[in-house]
Amino acid sequence: MCVLVADVHPDEHRAAAVLAGLHRLPAFEALGLRDAVVVVRHADSRLTVWQDPAVASAADPAPGLWDALATVLVMTPPPAPGAGAALRPALARLASLGVSARFAAHLALRLAPATSAGGLVVAEASLRPLLDRLRPLGGVALHTPLAACPRRVPAPPTAPDGPDGPDGPDGGAGR
Repeated sequence: MCVLVADVHPDEHRAAAVLAGLHRLPAFEALGLRDAVVVVRHADSRLTVWQDPAVASAADPAPGLWDALATVLVMTPPPAPGAGAALRPALARLASLGVSARFAAHLALRLAPATSAGGLVVAEASLRPLLDRLRPLGGVALHTPLAACPRRVPAPPTAPDGPDGPDGPDGGAGR
């Protein structure tokens, strides 16, 4: 089983910095991330969703998860009478993935204008170590089980910086 973790931060840039920091951890692979996004609700309430290509699974972990969550976040609170009807398909998709409407609403309330959140999909066994890493970073971590769990697809290896790699004969000074 996998778990969806939403790590909400009180500014527009912190979630991206936290995700970048997780990448730099020596134990990054042990965290078992299956998928990750950064969601930013800008001060003008626009929403930006960026999927992390380094951990995105080749097979969508939960088809439609991020689209359905983005729809709920854009439409909550409903901007006009009758707009709630537009949420029904997104809420139904989330429910089919194991994400309750209550979790989605709680996330939408936390993700106020000028905030950001990291959306992380991890194997259930990795939840506690991930929460231990996130706790000191100042966000509010919400989590809920998912019905689908993708197999982990390792990121492709990166090419060296040059013919001698990043620490070649010139120590990288030739760049």
